[in-house]
Amino acid sequence: MPNSREGNISEKIEWICEALGLTNNRDKDKTSVKIMELLLNSSKKNQAIRSEEISISLNIARSTALHHLEKYESSGIVIKRNGFALKGNSMEEIIDEIELDIQRALKRIKKVARDIDKSLGL
Repeated sequence: MPNSREGNISEKIEWICEALGLTNNRDKDKTSVKIMELLLNSSKKNQAIRSEEISISLNIARSTALHHLEKYESSGIVIKRNGFALKGNSMEEIIDEIELDIQRALKRIKKVARDIDKSLGL
C-alpha cells in the first residue's frame, strides 16, 4: 500500500481501485485504472465522459469500456449523466461517500440482526 509520499499518482489510483475491488489480476493492461484516471480528469473539468471517448482514448473496445463503467456504477462510484461522471468531485469525496454507504448498509444489517435476535428470543 503506498503512503502519501510513496508512488506516483497512477500507482495510488491503482491501489485504491484494487482496494475497492474494481480491478483484479486479469486486468493486465490496467484498463480500470486508466479509466479512473480519465474519469478524474473529466471531473476536474466538471464534465461527464462518454464510453466512446474512453474507448477511443484508450484504444479499447467500447464494450470493454462499458464493462468497467458499469462495474464502477454498480459500486456507486460513477453515475450516468450525459455520459459517465464520478459521484463526487474528488477521490476523497468519493471515498467519503462510500464510507457513508457502508455505514447506512451496516445500520440496516444491524436492524435485521436485532429483529432476528428478538424473534429467536436471544
